[in-house]
Amino acid sequence: MSEKPMKIQPERIIQLREFVRLCKSSPAVLHLPEMGFFKQYLESLGAHIPPLSERKPSPDDMETESPQTPPTKRQPETKPSPPSPPSPNTESDESDLEIDTEGTIPPDTDEPQEMGDPSIEVTEEMLDKSSEERGLAMSAVSDGDLEKAIQHFTNAIKNNPQSALLYAKRGSVFLKLQKPNAAIRDCNEAVKINPDSAQGYKWRGKAHSLLGHWEDANKDLLMACKLDYDEDTNELLKTLKPKIELIREHNLKKDRKKREKDIEAKKRKIREAKERVRLEREEEEKAEKERSQFPDMSGGGFPGMGGGMPGGFSGMGGGIPGGMPGGMPGGMPGGMPGGMPGGMPGGMP
Repeated sequence: MSEKPMKIQPERIIQLREFVRLCKSSPAVLHLPEMGFFKQYLESLGAHIPPLSERKPSPDDMETESPQTPPTKRQPETKPSPPSPPSPNTESDESDLEIDTEGTIPPDTDEPQEMGDPSIEVTEEMLDKSSEERGLAMSAVSDGDLEKAIQHFTNAIKNNPQSALLYAKRGSVFLKLQKPNAAIRDCNEAVKINPDSAQGYKWRGKAHSLLGHWEDANKDLLMACKLDYDEDTNELLKTLKPKIELIREHNLKKDRKKREKDIEAKKRKIREAKERVRLEREEEEKAEKERSQFPDMSGGGFPGMGGGMPGGFSGMGGGIPGGMPGGMPGGMPGGMPGGMPGGMPGGMP
């Protein structure tokens, strides 16, 4: 006598139908460890469960990921920062500095002049010779023979290389020859030997003025007047004052621009950092949303099945003994015709 088919609640049928649809769209579900019992049952009926590698992804899978592989966290894409707006003032820092260069001359490019040897020991005879050569040099200056004066000053320096005054004097002659760089070299040596050499600062300041080195000239001439005031040096300082004021105002403006540029650069970095944080937050929220659409299957449920098939079907003891109405009577020996290999009469909708 055949067993009387058991009655299954309609909601269980709906859940089973949803589960079958899920298996059709994603057979990989059957390979989940927790679905092993069901896979074994189907295979015992003669069903063939395709391995994961045999199934090609369907268009639906391209849109949604498999339940067994929840989406991994994506690395946020870093969008290129927009180019910084051009500065309103694209001119160079020196473009707004206009100083009258009248009276300046091109720099001289002669080989450095001969210097004395500061390591030699100066004798009385050498001092006498130096004094003699100095006198001849001063006479040559008076006669207007400046090249000859340079030669005599050089001889005087060789015999007394520790004399700051001799270097300063020769430097003044170089200045008259329109050789400011040579004059600066001599005056550097004079100031090195004697840091209080007023003549060294005076002639070096005038040489810087000829080259248009206004700030260096002003500094040296101020020191010269401080050490040994003279009217000629003070008058030159007065002519430099307007230029120094222009330079000072220019430097203040340049410093202000630099500060503004630094502040803008800091603001830009802050904006870029905030943009990176925003993009990361958006990517995290997107990834979290995607993960929420594919919850962990270990809890026994399947998406869209309203909690899955907890406890099996009533009266089935966790399986499907006795078959399903119109489906698998008597355990369906010989397979499931009309459905999976072996079939189910009428199939599983």
